[in-house]
Amino acid sequence: MDNQPIPAEFRNLVIVPGHAVYVGACASDPYDGKKWVGTYPGYKYNDEVPNYVQHIQRGVNLVDQDVRALLVFSGGKTRQQTPISEAESYLNVAEHLGWFGAPIVRDRTRLEEFATDSFENLLFSIQLFQMLHPKQQTPQRVTVVGLRFKKERYQLHAEAIISTGHKGIPPFVFRYDDVNDVPDYVLDAGSGEGEELTRRQFQVWPFGDGGPLLEKRKLRDPHGWYKKKPYK
Repeated sequence: MDNQPIPAEFRNLVIVPGHAVYVGACASDPYDGKKWVGTYPGYKYNDEVPNYVQHIQRGVNLVDQDVRALLVFSGGKTRQQTPISEAESYLNVAEHLGWFGAPIVRDRTRLEEFATDSFENLLFSIQLFQMLHPKQQTPQRVTVVGLRFKKERYQLHAEAIISTGHKGIPPFVFRYDDVNDVPDYVLDAGSGEGEELTRRQFQVWPFGDGGPLLEKRKLRDPHGWYKKKPYK
């Protein structure tokens, strides 16, 4: 998909951040955990995959209901096992599932293929909207679709950008659509504690550009793709 310019009347942005890379090839594959590349070799998604499909569906539905909204699938080439970006793989899910009955949304969808963490999912998607808008305008309303246990983190990101005017971005209305959450056993196995640690780190480095957050970004660029990002 080419990131073509968007109409001047577009005002709102819906972001669906990637959590994994889908490598399936047909309509029956999106719900098969074996068709998703995990965060490390041998990782199994089990009950998590339907959550990601629901995120994609919610993003499509929201944009279908708002003719002035742009849908952005966000996520870079973060997995060593495949050169496919998280964003492109989410697009493939939508394609394989017929855009959930709203194929018109395809023309209002773009890919942000460089983000390596949640802060960059938000920042880079806003910057992409600016780049594609004929007047380089910032979206008036930004909605992120995702997991419930990451809501507080994204609120921190939005506050960091808005309160500082980061990268020259003017204020915008932020909303987090917490569609679902990972199963309790995943949270109990360490994801809950890991999320708390990540939030604390972002409180120290709000833009994710220091300490362990910066190291994570480097590790999530196994293909050397990050340096090609077009954002300033």
